[in-house]
Parts: sequence; C-alpha cells; structure tokens
Amino acid sequence: MDTLTDRVKVDLSGGSGRAVVAGIVITLVYFIAGYFGLKLAFETTNVSPVWPASGIALAALVLGGLRMWPAITIGAILVNFVSFGIDADSWRIHGLASMIIATGNTLEALAGAVLIRSFLGAGARFHSVTNVFRFLLAVALACTISAGVGTVTLVGLEFAPVTALQGIFSTWWLGDCVGMLVVTPTLLVWRQRPQAPGCHRPWLQASTLAVVVGLLLFLVFAVPHQDALDTRLLTFLFVPALAYAAYMFGLHGVTACSLAVVSVAIASTIGGGGPFVFGSVNASLVALDAFIALWVCSGLVLAADLQERSQQGVLQRHETLVPWAVLVFALGVSILMWRAALDTAQEKGAEQFEFLADTVRARIADRMRDYQQVLRGGVGLFYASDEVDREEWRRFVEELDLAENYPGIQGVGFARYLNSEAAKREFEASVRRGGFPEFSVKPSGQREAYVSIAFLEPFDWRNQRAHGYDMFSEALRRKAIAKARDSGSTAVSAKITLVQETAIGVQAGFLMYLPLYRNDVVPDTLEQRREQMYGVVYSPYRMDDLMTGILGKQFSQV
Repeated sequence: MDTLTDRVKVDLSGGSGRAVVAGIVITLVYFIAGYFGLKLAFETTNVSPVWPASGIALAALVLGGLRMWPAITIGAILVNFVSFGIDADSWRIHGLASMIIATGNTLEALAGAVLIRSFLGAGARFHSVTNVFRFLLAVALACTISAGVGTVTLVGLEFAPVTALQGIFSTWWLGDCVGMLVVTPTLLVWRQRPQAPGCHRPWLQASTLAVVVGLLLFLVFAVPHQDALDTRLLTFLFVPALAYAAYMFGLHGVTACSLAVVSVAIASTIGGGGPFVFGSVNASLVALDAFIALWVCSGLVLAADLQERSQQGVLQRHETLVPWAVLVFALGVSILMWRAALDTAQEKGAEQFEFLADTVRARIADRMRDYQQVLRGGVGLFYASDEVDREEWRRFVEELDLAENYPGIQGVGFARYLNSEAAKREFEASVRRGGFPEFSVKPSGQREAYVSIAFLEPFDWRNQRAHGYDMFSEALRRKAIAKARDSGSTAVSAKITLVQETAIGVQAGFLMYLPLYRNDVVPDTLEQRREQMYGVVYSPYRMDDLMTGILGKQFSQV
C-alpha cells in the first residue's frame, strides 16, 4: 500500500525545489505552533507548559530526513524573535538568547529523530509495546537538551533568577515532552491510511466513540461541579474510553482520540473550566500535562499491545479484555488517588496560609523601611556635597552592595527636576559633556516640567534603558513624585511597568521616591517645597525579584 511517507520521500528526492517548498511549509507550521504555544508561557519567561512545536519538529525530521533541520532552526529563531522582541536597545542580548534557544530546539529534534530511527528502525512504527517504550525513552532524553539549553540561557542572561532554574527546566521539559507525545505519534501513525477495523459496522463504532468522548469532554470541562469528587470520577471515565478506542481502532483511534481530548482540555483549562484549574493558567496547564502524558502513554501501549498480539496470532481480540480491564482499573485508581492527595494538600496549604501571610507581611514592612534608609542616604550625600557627579554616585551605590544587603532593588538613582525648557537644555548639555554625546530627555516634546533620570546605578543593560527618561511624563509616576515633593517624605508609585523591561520576562514594578530641595533642607510650606524642588532620589523595583529578595529561601513555599 502506498503511504504518505513514501510520497514525501519521493517528493523530496524529486529535486531541490520541492525540498525547499517542504522546508518552507515546515518552518511556517513550526512558527505558527510555537507562536500559539508562547501565548501560554509563564509571565516572566518564554517557557510554555504546552509546546506542540516540538512534536512537529520531531515528526518533520523523522519523515523528511535529518536534512530538514534548517527549517526547524529558522522556525525556532523566528518564534524566539517574536517572543523576546528585538529593539534598538536590547537587540544584541535578545538576539543572542534567540539564537541559543533555537539551537537547543534544533538539537532536541535532531537527537530525537536519530534515537527514534535507531530504536524503532527506519519505518518508525509503533507495532510493538517495546517500540512504544523506546519512543518514550527517546522523547524523554531528547527533551532534556532543549530544556537544559533554554534554562541555562534564561538564567545566565538574567531573564530569570537562579531560584527559578528548577521550575523552568521541569516545565520546559514537560511541555516539550507533551508536544512530542501528542503530535509526533499522530503524524507518524496517520501517514498510513487506517485499515478497516475487524468489527461489524465500523462507522457505528466510530460514531459511538465520538459521542462518548464528546459527552465526557462536555461533562468534565464544560459543566461546573460543586463536588470535586464528581469531577475526579468523570476524569476516570476517560481511561475506559481510551481503551475502547485502542480496542476498536488501534493506533489510529488512540491518536485521533488523544488529539481531540488534549485540544479541548487545553482550551477549557485556559478558559477556567475542568478539574485541572488551579491558581494560575500555567499551574493549571502543568497539572494538565501530567494527565495528558498518562493518557497518551497508556493509549499507545494498549494499541501497540493489541497490534503485536494480533500479528503474532497469540491471542484473540476478546482475550485481551481481562488484562486490559486490570490495567484500566489500576490507572483509574491512580487518577483518583492523585486527585484526592492533591485536594488534601490544598486543604493543608489553606490552613498554613494565614500564619505565613502575617509573617511575610511583617518581613516586607521591615525590608521596605530599610529601603527607605537607602534613599535617605542618597539625599544625605547631596546635602553634604557641593556637587555630586556620576562617579561619586557610582561609588556611593557600589558601597551599598545592593545585591548582598538590599536584594530586590533594581538600582538607586537620581532624577533632576526641570521646570523650564531652558533648564532642560542646560541639563542635556551637562550630561553630554559628561560622556554621553547622544543624551536627551525622553520622550521628546515640550512639557511644563520634567523629572529626568541623571544617575542610575548599577548602570547595567537594563538600567541603561531608563537613562534620560522623564518620569514626570507618565501619570502614575508623576502622581507619586508630586506627592513626595509636596509632603517632603517618601512616596511609592502605583503598579507600573518599568522602562527597564523588555518584551520578555516582564514583571510588574513600582518606584519609591524621596525628594531633595535646594538649600539642603525641607521647606516648611507647600509653596516653598514646589518652588525649591531640586530632584528626587529613587529606586525602581521589579515585584518578582523584590519578593524573591525579601522572602528568600526561608519562604520558598509561599
């Protein structure tokens, strides 16, 4: 029988033109799958708990040959470029991260294809239980490559903290594994036309299976349930449905059924429905991944077992019912126990929450008072000096040793208050003379007043993005600065997105301001404070980094 694989190989061998077309198609499909996969990524990274592009890449190299790897690389680079975002300020580091991660994606697919060809043979067929387990081993090993490369890249280039290393690796690995387990078998199995099942009225059996699976999907993911036990019991019913698909339609039935269930389950979980919904979309999808892996692996094993026994003529089809029933029962009990243990853990977690919340609240309050003292030290430096230049400010912040003594602070800066266009031009000229010939207050345009960042240490690549930014040009920052100016004391902004943020790893942030005035004292009246305003000493904070710095390892469970 002619197969899709045979036709693909003929097409690719028919000329370089067809190979190029095939490569373009693979690149586009990979990019589209990766783009939608990144929509599910964690907020602080581009790590997605569901990554179908890995399955597409693996199937493409198995079916089209290893020479199709450039199509995977190009698709991965494009996906990562879109994810990170490439702009004038950060294109080097984002471009480097994109290239490294794309290399890991390509090596993952190449390694998986080589292992599958070695373990399963050139045909890459799931005709035996041994081949299924070999496929699972190949997937597990290959996915460590992309997960390892990606995790080291994100942590090494400071897109994510070191404390998140384990979570990033495990989520990345699990997401890639799920993509390969769902997508790759589907493409490899359906390259051949399904054979007519050995049953009476196969169309009736297929319709029955579709109705049963559709009803289960509706009951589990669409209908709200007050009792968690009801949802757990309904989840268990997917297992015999999968066994029925394997028994009646083999690998074609299992892969088609799995793809349908996984697609609906992911869409419903993202929308907040079903038994896998937890505190966040990402946590819910990670929990769903465990169910998907169990579902797909079990289905492949059942279908391969039936096919192997049928080919050997060892058992009649009805003789598989007893061992299968035992397996289905064991899987069902495992699912129920997992869900029960999970519910118990959630109840215990709720009991500890109040105690931890009070402790954390007190710790945050203490640390914020320490951060205020840092700003007071900066104001004191200005009041004690005739003039503070960039080098003095750098030395002042360096001696604070922020990373060691005040973890969570993005930096300590000084911004000049400019109440006229003349003052703005004079300020720009002085900064340019200090070694920044392209410096200008940004955003451009005329305004009644400006509060432009003059110093911000440490002057790393993130903080360089904020140099010259007029914080008075944005409403939330302006409100906080005005409050600090009018009160003469510390003021904190509402939640904002820092100028330092890039397209990837975005965190919520806020700013803390402390004003300083001419004549080195806080004026007595509101009018005098507004008139004698000289600038603000301030600190930017990224919330995730701040909480990690404040809570540290002592509160890793929070």
